[in-house]
Amino acid sequence: MRRLFTNFSMLLLLTISISSCKKSSNSTNNNNIPGNCVNNTGWVRDGHSWVYTNEPIYIFADSLFVTMESAGSGIFKSTSTFDNGTPFSGYAKPCGNYIYQAADAAMTNAQIAYYVDGNINDTWSSVVTSTGGYTVTNTFTITDKNVSITVPAGTFSCLVIHITSHSTQPGSLTVETDLYMNNTYGMIETDGNTSHYELVRKNF
Repeated sequence: MRRLFTNFSMLLLLTISISSCKKSSNSTNNNNIPGNCVNNTGWVRDGHSWVYTNEPIYIFADSLFVTMESAGSGIFKSTSTFDNGTPFSGYAKPCGNYIYQAADAAMTNAQIAYYVDGNINDTWSSVVTSTGGYTVTNTFTITDKNVSITVPAGTFSCLVIHITSHSTQPGSLTVETDLYMNNTYGMIETDGNTSHYELVRKNF
């Protein structure tokens, strides 16, 4: 359950593909990522790091540490580490109003992970493969904008993205998660039926 959760709930913090990606009907591959991309975020940047606290539901770890580093050509590697030392990594490429995700630095079978300046009711999806080879389909919908959220790191104005995740693994539950995102600082809070994370500190 830990690996499945990490893939979709940290998706936007760009731990972004802890599992390997597969194409979905509205995904894009590396050849379709526009050229001359501009990074319109303040948080997908080399050297940025975050610390989150967790209220254990399914993941029995008190803290999550996330780092971002350049992987060349406008691509960034995000690594998340739970306080038990287990690391997960993925890759992201900001491009205008989109952030693309992939499991490798070549951005093979990249998929849209985030709309930088999306509107309420904008919807997109991704399909990934979890541990064990099961398919996980994540549907993202922007449900609100300019929502004020207070966490230990401060008060932030956030875009709210609701994620519904279905797995083909027998007996798995449907996971519902709300992400509170700030375009300057990244993920501020995650709240769902399997997790609750809050930003404690950042280095920028």
